[in-house]
Amino acid sequence: MSAGFVRAVLAVALSLFFVSGPLRARDDTEEVEAYRKAAEEGDAFSAHALGMAYAEGRGVERDEKEAVKWHEKAAQKGDAQGMFNLGFCLAGGQGIEKDQKKAAAWFEKAAEKGHAAAAYNAAVFHERGMGVEKDQKKAVLWFRKAADLGIAPAMTNLGLRHQSGQGVEKDDKEAAGWFRKAAEKGNADGAYRLGLAYESGRGVEKDRSEALSWHKKAAALGHEAAKKKVEELGRD
Repeated sequence: MSAGFVRAVLAVALSLFFVSGPLRARDDTEEVEAYRKAAEEGDAFSAHALGMAYAEGRGVERDEKEAVKWHEKAAQKGDAQGMFNLGFCLAGGQGIEKDQKKAAAWFEKAAEKGHAAAAYNAAVFHERGMGVEKDQKKAVLWFRKAADLGIAPAMTNLGLRHQSGQGVEKDDKEAAGWFRKAAEKGNADGAYRLGLAYESGRGVEKDRSEALSWHKKAAALGHEAAKKKVEELGRD
């Protein structure tokens, strides 16, 4: 597995949840110390908050190893965000030796507690065989959980899988349904794929006007292929 691909996967996770912790003020050392006191007394939420403070240098000097220490304490106490953060660090080798097998395990544990980004990462790890045996059916289970928890890229992934039959029964109507759900959440690729479905009549009734509408929405979200489709359909 290429280092570039792993970085790309982690970038998705980072954009989803990693930076959404409770600390907001860059120099609020008083708040950090309050979290430290509570964390040292065994509070799991405070432990993951303190870990994120060290990870981002909020109120303390940035220290990846210290961040991992507190992420792990939170994870061991059953905190889903702590589990996710620890998996994130293990996957990228941030403050700890890189270990994709352990990362996958922590993502799964966090996902089982309802952590959406962790479910998405667990799916990608099974899809690509990162730290676990490649298993498309397990990947689908985790993508579905992530989708049910509101992760739009997981919805688009499920749509593509239903079109190709990868890990699921081939079903173009089901695929279009997932593309629509993703598109309605502002996912550019979902909107583009739904546009293609209307353009070809795959899983939905063929409708050029609807196709153009969804391509325009995808284009407005920055999808390059959709921009070309808008130009193409606009000329016809």
